[in-house]
Amino acid sequence: MFSNATHAAFMQKCTKDRSTLPAVLTDAGYQTCAKRKMHFDPARAHYGFEHMRLPLDYMREYDKKQPLARPKIHGVGECEAEPVISTVEEKDSITTWTADEAIDFLETRDTTRPFFLWTSFTKPHPPFDGLLCEMVL
Repeated sequence: MFSNATHAAFMQKCTKDRSTLPAVLTDAGYQTCAKRKMHFDPARAHYGFEHMRLPLDYMREYDKKQPLARPKIHGVGECEAEPVISTVEEKDSITTWTADEAIDFLETRDTTRPFFLWTSFTKPHPPFDGLLCEMVL
């Protein structure tokens, strides 16, 4: 049986040994990048990725934009299944942010190197806070 502690120790060893997939690819000359949810602990552990942009970065960006766009002020938590309407417009949603981040990497990457891009979309995932334009279909 694995616990968070044994998983963390295993991943730390893999990172030290450079045996994670992103580390192996980075060491082979690939440009490696992760965008969005990674389930790493600690969250900023890169496990061999050269670059990462996480949900924490999305929230930090939108903290600076308030009150124009503030995600999740509806108060529904990360593990609740109660549907609510999103507090941001589509252009400010985490889905749009993730897609824009991935596109930005593809448009600005080093074209002389092969690349590995890990893009993980959050939705559908609690909180189920659909965009207003989707809820009124």
